[in-house]
Amino acid sequence: MINVITSGCSFTYNSEMTWVSKLEELWQVHNVASCAAGQDYISRQAIDKLEQLKGQRNILVCQWSGIHRRAFLTEHDFGFAQGSPYIDKTQNGYWVKNGGNGVDSKVSENELAEKHLFEPYRKIYNEKQSAIESLEHIARTQWYCKLNHIPMLNFWWKDEMSNVDVDISLVDWKQFWFHKKTGGMAEWCVDEMWDPGFAEGNHPTKEHHDKFAEEVIIPRIASLI
Repeated sequence: MINVITSGCSFTYNSEMTWVSKLEELWQVHNVASCAAGQDYISRQAIDKLEQLKGQRNILVCQWSGIHRRAFLTEHDFGFAQGSPYIDKTQNGYWVKNGGNGVDSKVSENELAEKHLFEPYRKIYNEKQSAIESLEHIARTQWYCKLNHIPMLNFWWKDEMSNVDVDISLVDWKQFWFHKKTGGMAEWCVDEMWDPGFAEGNHPTKEHHDKFAEEVIIPRIASLI
């Protein structure tokens, strides 16, 4: 049996509504994606699941998110409503995620989290640092997979790195799928189907997800088996 582990943000979360559903027709899938997640959380979730499945035949697919996104580990839930996409409860505590399409996005509508977590983060935010840390999270995940002989496929939710002037050599880009030279799933959806309004924060439709799985992801997973 082959396990396909998928990690990412809302472009991957909720298997029934995303590209992951098509994978479930073919393989045993463990989807550890989480809404509003950034590279830190995506990497952590993937490695944790792979540790749980160690010794089995595993393939990892990571959909990487916005470079500004970050998860904060807290001891209490900051008053988030039950089921909020911006907080996940784990054995280590509560991971609070800032989400959004940019560092200035105020999407959680949680004033306590805004005051104590997100506003202080915005004040010290540095795009280059976030890009560098994104690359480090990706590289760490790749190193784990190479150490444990786990095939890996990567892609961006959209291109955010090409305009940031940092050294990108830490990452093995041969393990990435790109739309054209630098694009990700968002650019593929715009070019291949129609513009679903990504600039306004919209998400791909189920039709987008199914076609993306069939034309991009499934053939590439098959090539790794």
